[in-house]
Amino acid sequence: MTGSERAKEIYLTGLRNQHGVEAQAIETIERELGARPGNRISD
Repeated sequence: MTGSERAKEIYLTGLRNQHGVEAQAIETIERELGARPGNRISD
């Protein structure tokens, strides 16, 4: 594996992790606010 392939792999892993963190944050905010269908942040 070349250096650029490794860098790309690390970058993509970071993006996936960030997406997971954002999804968890949205779920937490909705739960804390008592969100109902139609009032979701992601709608």
